[in-house]
Amino acid sequence: MTNPWQIMTQQDGQAMDDRKEKGPVRFQVALKRELIWRSIRPHLPKDRSVAVLDLGGGTGVWAIRLAQEGHRVLLTDISPGLLTRAREKIAAADLAHLVQIEEADICDLSRYAEAAFPLVLALGDPLSYCDDSAKALREVRRVTASGGVLVGEVENRYRTALSRRRAATWADAKRIIGQGIAHWPEPENPAAIREFSPSELEALLKKSGWQPEHLYPSDLLASLVAEPILQEALRSPEYFTQALALEECLRSDAALLGSGMEIQFVAVKR
Repeated sequence: MTNPWQIMTQQDGQAMDDRKEKGPVRFQVALKRELIWRSIRPHLPKDRSVAVLDLGGGTGVWAIRLAQEGHRVLLTDISPGLLTRAREKIAAADLAHLVQIEEADICDLSRYAEAAFPLVLALGDPLSYCDDSAKALREVRRVTASGGVLVGEVENRYRTALSRRRAATWADAKRIIGQGIAHWPEPENPAAIREFSPSELEALLKKSGWQPEHLYPSDLLASLVAEPILQEALRSPEYFTQALALEECLRSDAALLGSGMEIQFVAVKR
């Protein structure tokens, strides 16, 4: 079965970027990215000649951010179309000397040496979209240095069941909540999307040899506040700063871990 990401085009990548950076969700996306960066920043390698591995890096959002900070990056994705878009953006930013781009499946990293990377990113939910998340986590652990860090995110089972994007019917919602399996919205697309509960994610990380350090819910304000109110608040720089502080405060409440759009995590290879 073909992974739907594999057939995405450069134009699909540009449309994704436009929606996230120019569309009505751009403020929400900016909020989320700033908080993710705060999770990444403490774990950046001191030796900037050592590459950060950006798995499922798509159109290069994090590769560009890292390279702008002077870090070398190996950007991989299963989608040649999205990587074409990434090359375009990276070249325009004059960062090609810092970013290496390769097509790769997160479930098969055999081309990379063991313990090669001190920091690995799996953002944008590649662990939810891949064929075997447990295998992927073992592969990622193999290429991560001892004491190295994985910063990632997965789709949240409980929030997904409320989303029309994933659950158009009662049968969809029941399957997602009970089995943790969603499907792409196109009826002709049979590929499954793995949805995680917080406890499932924590257990899978540990079983795969990772030590979870932090689990966070993402997009809490978007989950808890009506969209028109949220958009009103995020249009103002002053309100954006307030929203950022509020989101960060909410993320620290363990009771809300299953309420976000996604579950973000920081895990260490021991």
